[in-house]
Amino acid sequence: MAEKEAGKQLKIDISIIMPVYNHEKYIRKALDSILAQKTSYRYEVLAGEDASKDHSADILKEYETAYPDIFRVFYRKRNLGATKNVYELLMSAKGRYIANLEGDDYWTDAWKLQKQADFLETNRNYIGTAGNFSKIDGEGNLLEKSCIPKDQLDRVFTWDDFLKKGFVFQTASVMYRNIYQDGGDYSVFYKAHDLVGDLTVLTLLLNRGDFFILPDELSAWRYVVRSDGDNAASIASRDRALSMMKTILQYARLVPYLKNERDYEEKIAACKADFFVKWLKRQKGYTNRRLQIVLKTGNKRTNIKAAVYMAEAFAKKLDRLSAAFASKLTGR
Repeated sequence: MAEKEAGKQLKIDISIIMPVYNHEKYIRKALDSILAQKTSYRYEVLAGEDASKDHSADILKEYETAYPDIFRVFYRKRNLGATKNVYELLMSAKGRYIANLEGDDYWTDAWKLQKQADFLETNRNYIGTAGNFSKIDGEGNLLEKSCIPKDQLDRVFTWDDFLKKGFVFQTASVMYRNIYQDGGDYSVFYKAHDLVGDLTVLTLLLNRGDFFILPDELSAWRYVVRSDGDNAASIASRDRALSMMKTILQYARLVPYLKNERDYEEKIAACKADFFVKWLKRQKGYTNRRLQIVLKTGNKRTNIKAAVYMAEAFAKKLDRLSAAFASKLTGR
């Protein structure tokens, strides 16, 4: 009986997933924002230290030593990449709920975990919940406060909303039910894209249930784009063609996980058309080899839709050129 009681006491309610790579400058703030949480729920922190080149690992060891009952740190011997790192953490998560916090972001509400877990406990029909967030730069300066408009707060967020609006909330503000304990194969998490996992996880979740966006501001998202940066935004900015190609492939690889397999056709077609137009303009990175990969991605319907989008774009451009030419002829 005593062993059973001990097992109950050790049961984890929330698994906090923290990918870390070269976050030495920011990680203490992220970790302290976790420890500042006021909650009755038992939580664990799973940190994936992805072979950083700075002192991130040393800082994590400090916290792991000081709080051995909370922190489980996975020190990678080689760099796995962002999504493979997170996937490995998710597969090790023991909690009923998952919360995400990257090593350069932080939580701003000490009651975040309590509020979100309470909501999911009492609203079983929702698969997850999110909240408002602020956007800061690499030095911690505020770029934008309360990024989600008021009319989109305190309301349900569905799969249809995501298809129409895209990303409304940010990863650090999210908590959702741990779907990864059902024994399914979730390797698509890293196979769909090596750097970006937000699209994948929201596709998986919103095809199972709805989110609710709480009115509270819960987190701060650090937005950093540098020419030498190693975060996803910086890498994408250096090669936008490669980033677009990977996004098209990601959409296509997620099709088997959709309730309606045609839901991503519009997005795939629009991206393919955009890629083709940039290839025609000979923009940097839009190579013949990448174009061939893009053209082979999707199906006949996405190719037809992409052709329609391109025809519409060319027609609009022709109209503008014709109007400009007519204006010159008439002297107007």
